[in-house]
Amino acid sequence: MSFSEFDYPSLETERLNLRILSDQDTEAVYNHFSDDEVTKYMDIKPCKDRKETEEIIQFHLLDSGCPWGIFEKGANHS
Repeated sequence: MSFSEFDYPSLETERLNLRILSDQDTEAVYNHFSDDEVTKYMDIKPCKDRKETEEIIQFHLLDSGCPWGIFEKGANHS
């Protein structure tokens, strides 16, 4: 099953943007999921490198799970 922009619209709050992940988010996703404290209670190991991060993003874009990323407004995501 694939998704469309209609199925997962971008959402915005005062502090956050929720939107479909893209390849441009690799650095932000890597910075988050390479942190041992972030993954400490998750069923994943920290990301080892950006290639692994790109694969994780593609997995979430291609599977039937949620392809959204949650980003704090005004934060540097690069």
